[in-house]
Amino acid sequence: LADSRAKALLTDGQTHPRTQAALLPELVLGCVEQIAVDGQWSSANPVNINRSEDLAYILYTSGSTGQPKGVMITHENVVRLMVNDRNPYDFRATDVWSLFHYYGFDVSVWEMWGALLYGGKLLVVSKDASTDPDLFAEMIIGEGVTILNQVPSTFEGGVQQALLSRDAALQLRYIIFAGSALWPAKLSAFHDRYPSVRLMNMYGITETTVHVTIKEIGDEEIRSGISNVGVAIPTLSCYVLDSYGQPVPLGIAGEIGVAGAGLARGYLNNPGLTAEKFVPHPFRAGERLYKSGDLARWLPSGELEYLGRMDHQLKIRGYRIEAGEVEYALLTHPAIASAAVIGYAFADGNELVAYVVASTDEPLPESSALRQHLSATLPDYMVPAYFVELDKIPLTVNGKVD
Repeated sequence: LADSRAKALLTDGQTHPRTQAALLPELVLGCVEQIAVDGQWSSANPVNINRSEDLAYILYTSGSTGQPKGVMITHENVVRLMVNDRNPYDFRATDVWSLFHYYGFDVSVWEMWGALLYGGKLLVVSKDASTDPDLFAEMIIGEGVTILNQVPSTFEGGVQQALLSRDAALQLRYIIFAGSALWPAKLSAFHDRYPSVRLMNMYGITETTVHVTIKEIGDEEIRSGISNVGVAIPTLSCYVLDSYGQPVPLGIAGEIGVAGAGLARGYLNNPGLTAEKFVPHPFRAGERLYKSGDLARWLPSGELEYLGRMDHQLKIRGYRIEAGEVEYALLTHPAIASAAVIGYAFADGNELVAYVVASTDEPLPESSALRQHLSATLPDYMVPAYFVELDKIPLTVNGKVD
């Protein structure tokens, strides 16, 4: 509230008394129930005073410094994401969407306005259903959901199995993955069972309005297993750049730069960070480019392979390591359902630690067997020193690995 310099806050009767004591003294606090009692609601449409360049929302994202930053998104940013003359999706008024994600996570923007701008139906998922894969699967089937949006770790962590365990027919037309890296090999069983459901992988950034690229996942992508995020969606363009802002050759890792109509206005009340991240376009005068902090490389097909965050690179005994590459190698083992790899600082130096979840009720293989499996495709310095078995990978409220 202090960072956004908000003038007013709406709350409800339950939270109003304790909120009042904790707030900034200059903030006006309104209680929605009291407004209704006072007869201040109106059923008339308000006068439309907004223009396309006005702000639609400000969404706070976490920062590497620990200080969240407010991303300013305009009406135009949102509308062109969903409605443009080259939309790769055929969304319809008959579609049923689920609002599965927390409204402070920008995938919810796609869910809400994907439904409403096309005249579809939007189901608000209860907290119980959002945390219980079986309840959620029953809702998907019972309500005839046609468009499902999922963070890969959430889908792999229970929703996929809950759907596979049921005999009922699915009305799903699309499952759209976003929010973290997708390992297509994990979709093999679902794709075999429901080949008519189109599986879409999208890479996105809050600062460029939810989604940046798109890739449909089929047999070839499942076989190759790499995190292919495809090509830029209409109204955006992507670059892979070196530390000097110059394009890198095919197959070389670099930072993703994004340009086009999805770029946010910048960070609220933070001109310094805005200037650092939203830079003049190096190849198009008068335009801007957003420096994502994400690593990728161009594939021979002209599509992008996502490699992870630049600040998630690990340095072990002098070697730079992409944790995502180690995680992918672990997921090729049939006994492993999900994995997360981190660097851990021990007294005598940094080491890789792999957290793994078994794919069946059987015990995981010994660490020596897992190391042997990884050594077939990874150099020795990328093989974790420790393996920790978990019942499940802990997730944040947004469905990302915690």
